[in-house]
Amino acid sequence: MRPSLVDSKYPLARDYLATADYIYTIGNMQMPNTKGKPGPAIIKADRAGKASYVLYLQKYKDKKIKDFTALALSGTKLYVLDGSSSMIHVFNAEDGAYQKNFGGKSMLNRPSSMVVASDGNLYVADTGNRRISVFNQHDTFVKNIELQRSNQGPILLRSSGEDLYCLTSDFVILRIPLAESKRVIQMVSIKGISSFDIIADGKIAFVEKATQKLRIYKGNVREFEYFTKSSTAAFPHFADIYLLRYDAAQRRLAIMDSKAPSTRFLYFYAALDDAQSIQIALDDNLQTKLSWERSPGINNWIVQAADGAGTISHSVSQPEYVVIEPQAGLVSYIVYPVADDGKKGLMSESVSDHFSHARYLYQSGQFNAAVEAYRRSQAVIRDPRIDGEIVKCHIAESDRFVTLKDYETPSMS
Repeated sequence: MRPSLVDSKYPLARDYLATADYIYTIGNMQMPNTKGKPGPAIIKADRAGKASYVLYLQKYKDKKIKDFTALALSGTKLYVLDGSSSMIHVFNAEDGAYQKNFGGKSMLNRPSSMVVASDGNLYVADTGNRRISVFNQHDTFVKNIELQRSNQGPILLRSSGEDLYCLTSDFVILRIPLAESKRVIQMVSIKGISSFDIIADGKIAFVEKATQKLRIYKGNVREFEYFTKSSTAAFPHFADIYLLRYDAAQRRLAIMDSKAPSTRFLYFYAALDDAQSIQIALDDNLQTKLSWERSPGINNWIVQAADGAGTISHSVSQPEYVVIEPQAGLVSYIVYPVADDGKKGLMSESVSDHFSHARYLYQSGQFNAAVEAYRRSQAVIRDPRIDGEIVKCHIAESDRFVTLKDYETPSMS
């Protein structure tokens, strides 16, 4: 994993929720045709930054919404937490239309965070009641989850895979298996954690407020540590990080610092430590197919084809390459990965494609040479169909002798 911190022009947000195509944020915006200071607003924008809609808090006075605290998404439902009134409001995620609300102070007490987990349930950090409240896909209350100690209150929730994660009021990050909610496991305990999220490969990223260091743990083992503190938050330093949100589609961590002018992103690029290992086989159309494993964070590869005439490079976005046309010469291939930042990785070992060359030799009537090339291909391609191609060469050679009425030239063995 190679980190790369970049600045951006994206405004700071109170919450930030990214999908493959859209980004939902809670920010401050001036409502059209109004005066005064900008107020809380929920913005849905595409990856290019074009807003689909803006939901201004001021517009929902009749719904008694006091604040936009946090966001969660489930299909076409956008959940909006109002911590001040302890209510959860539901909007249509596609067009922003208001739908309903649930919760309230009889059920929740100063909730601070929420997340939709892989089981489809909505988990709410019921901070004042020192528990996590669970609602099903119909927004009906299911149960409460108690933490490790009675004095612990949930502050921030995240989810990854089959686990729920919780930052508590005493700066402990807990892991709670969704299937065993009574089994609460302590992962990290460091005084002053201000925010956290689960990033690539299930690693935990969190910020220590006093030092502004970003630490990344695998399980309960620290793997990386980044950032330094500066009172001015001059790039690339930080002063007051209050929110981390992982954007899986871009493999980046959105970082909000109250002293910085805008959002910063920490990209995680593939480390490119290992070379690809190429497997060579035949596809359903009897064409040579090169394939290799997809490494995390790698979405592009360069396939280099070299013969006696020179080298040609092909860019591919899937971990495979099919040689469609017969090849006049013996072509050797190497593959190397390209990370999302354009950096190239190590080259693979070379593999030679005798099969595509044999196809050319057969089509050009060089049946003896084709048989030899097919046999060489069998050294690396275990496919019984190659025997059938060899038989075709023998038959074609025999037919040619008959056509030429050449009954004395010995046939191929």
